[in-house]
Amino acid sequence: MIEYKELKGVIMRKVFISVDCGFDKFKVAVDDRCISFSSKMVDATDMLASNNAGVASSNMYIEYNGRTYEFGDSIDEALSLKNNLSKYKEFLDTFRNLSRFHTDAFHISLLAAIGYAIIAYDRNEELKKSEKIATNLDNIEFAIGIALPHESLNEWDNLKGFLKQQHNFNLLLGSLLVKFPFALDFSKAEFLCNSQVISAFLYEATNDDNVLVDKHSLLPCAIIDAGYKTLGCFEIAGNLAINAAQSNTDFAMLNVDMIVAERVRQQGRQDFNYLQVQHHARGNGRGFIRSSDKEIDVKSIYKEVLREVCDGLLSYIEHIFSLDDIFSLIITGGTGVAYADQITEYMEKYHRGLKVIITKKPYRGGPEIDPMYAIVLGLHKQLQEKYR
Repeated sequence: MIEYKELKGVIMRKVFISVDCGFDKFKVAVDDRCISFSSKMVDATDMLASNNAGVASSNMYIEYNGRTYEFGDSIDEALSLKNNLSKYKEFLDTFRNLSRFHTDAFHISLLAAIGYAIIAYDRNEELKKSEKIATNLDNIEFAIGIALPHESLNEWDNLKGFLKQQHNFNLLLGSLLVKFPFALDFSKAEFLCNSQVISAFLYEATNDDNVLVDKHSLLPCAIIDAGYKTLGCFEIAGNLAINAAQSNTDFAMLNVDMIVAERVRQQGRQDFNYLQVQHHARGNGRGFIRSSDKEIDVKSIYKEVLREVCDGLLSYIEHIFSLDDIFSLIITGGTGVAYADQITEYMEKYHRGLKVIITKKPYRGGPEIDPMYAIVLGLHKQLQEKYR
């Protein structure tokens, strides 16, 4: 969706950019195109100065105020090697918590996410030169949407204050660290912030025209937004009032990884760190490691722990939700999808007739979406409705 208007004889284009600020991944929508990448970021200034940086095609750096930060998927690739953990662990442990949203590091990572999403959008070969963003900034007005965890919405005023100004930075990408200079003026941009879980609900409950549909088959409902760091639980009544809103970290993927790492250490690998679980259990790792003369099956341990933690989650939602009174249970977030089969099996057994919905319905006539994009697309629909 490309929108233009005439302003004082100049044809201006409005660009809609929405960002779901996940603890594990940024999900970004630019106009109607989505991209996701790791939201991890570390200060790499000294590493680059000592020529100790990688030269992979996935390298992503941002130069901002005299410092250089590595961000994105190349960090996940680096963490696949145990010897890199000490280089990243302290910064990541500090960065990936609920206080991150008012830190300079998060502000910079958000600029990196927006800049990289613009570059990815402009690389679409179907776009005309006049439809690209980075080379037409003088004729562009921005509308920016930000999705935050429900318990972090009080950070929005501070975050908006940072965003609403001129931003000058460079992105360095690829093995040759090609420089992409940015001068983004958000001082006159329009902004919208909403909670991640409400955005996911609005994606599922509204049509492409942002009109609420299937109200009587969906509501009242419960929503589970399970991510890497937090899990949000909401009940929404038939009049759209939120009756319950709770946040929990016990059932987030970080806690799963912590338990897996502890069990691996109990089997003899005292050097095993929770940051390695993603590579060995959910990534491209072989799924097992060695300890002396025996093999430790990390992937099997992960599946066992995931089921145990989900059992705890089911007991938790039995306590906080009115499962006998609701019509639907909406599941979103990457961790939510990991739990979805077990939750569905449980509801079919103990709460027959309750509809379990994974947020993957088609967007604007396209195929089913990856459920991780439901939040950013739900926010994007709100942003376009408010400012188009």
